[in-house]
Amino acid sequence: MLSPANQTSYETFIDACVEILGPSKLICDADERAPFETDWLGQNSTAALAVAFPESTAEVAEVVTLCAREGIAIVPQGGRTGLAAGAVPTADRPSLIVSLSRMSRIRNIDVQGRSAVVEGGLCWKPCKTQSANMI
Repeated sequence: MLSPANQTSYETFIDACVEILGPSKLICDADERAPFETDWLGQNSTAALAVAFPESTAEVAEVVTLCAREGIAIVPQGGRTGLAAGAVPTADRPSLIVSLSRMSRIRNIDVQGRSAVVEGGLCWKPCKTQSANMI
């Protein structure tokens, strides 16, 4: 997927991602990327340039702007439980996987309205340690 002719521009793109996110929020190694590049059923897999782990909407916005400017496809990943392979890259163009797993805060709970405002990476796992008054 990554042609040698474009390798320099991809390296420049990765450097720009590191400037936005920092090196600890970007996976470039093929072995480390592999679980993110494959669907839940293990039937679809395509290489991405990297996996980004933004922690704020501001970081997401900067990454989206960079991808738009450079013509890089964005593959958002939330819980990665879909069965239609919508959270894995396609082979038609270079992609950046944007994992929302670090954006997992509960912003607001409206008990009366029975609703919550949460970030895109929140994964609800009920457990005994959670207080009953949170619900």
